[in-house]
Amino acid sequence: MVEDQAVAREVLAALAASVLEGAEVHVANDLEAGLAAASRTAMDVVLLDLGLPGCEGIESLLRFRQAFPRARLVVVSSNDDEDLVAEALDAGASSYLLKSEKAAVIAAVLRRVADEVAPAPYAAASPSADTSLGDEL
Repeated sequence: MVEDQAVAREVLAALAASVLEGAEVHVANDLEAGLAAASRTAMDVVLLDLGLPGCEGIESLLRFRQAFPRARLVVVSSNDDEDLVAEALDAGASSYLLKSEKAAVIAAVLRRVADEVAPAPYAAASPSADTSLGDEL
């Protein structure tokens, strides 16, 4: 996961770890650190903030897509502009989530995207894990 805001990074990492049982969760606070971590580890799913310092618009998504074409990229952003959402999806994002979404919605998307990569273990994750961190991020 690549997110520059510490609180959002910690909450999303904890949610991902609880929902995607057995998955390794790696975190980075900027694009370069995220790309470096992804190059050291086979990352199937990447949660990616579009508002990273030094990156304009979907630049971070395009750079991840170019470097790791097989990774499932889930955009996590506070920007709800419909044109940006469409641009991110057209550029290869598997999903676009707002940071204001309920934890249950983010958990469901994480499961769906992870199941596209490896269809068995994540589908069985407990639904009670969805809200263990509260209703909103």
